[in-house]
Order: sequence, then structure tokens, then C-alpha cells
Amino acid sequence: QAQLSRENQRRNARGLDALESLEDLDDAEQPDILRDQAANVLLDLVWGVPANTDDGQAVLTRANES
Repeated sequence: QAQLSRENQRRNARGLDALESLEDLDDAEQPDILRDQAANVLLDLVWGVPANTDDGQAVLTRANES
């Protein structure tokens, strides 16, 4: 029930109709978190955004070295 509530909150935020049950949820409608994160990392690499290490120090990418 909690999962259905979270899904309906997400759908409401995107302007979609609420679901009656999780069985009504189409696999294509579910967010792909890994894909979204991979896209963000790729954009960071393309734009040359410095990566952070575990100790908080910024590391220059090759895009910033030229």
C-alpha cells in the first residue's frame, strides 16, 4: 500500500492519473534511476565538471586539462 501511495504521489507530480493498484502500472512508465544517473555522469564528463573524491577534493577531468 505504501508503494502505491508513493507511486501515486510521483504520478501526481508529473500530472498523471492516479493508479488503483500497482498491477495497473506499465513497466515502461516506471522511472529508470540507473539510466538517469548514468546520463548525469555522462553530461558531467562532457561538460568537464570536476568529480569529487571521498575526501572531498575535486579531481580534474581530461576535459579540464587541455
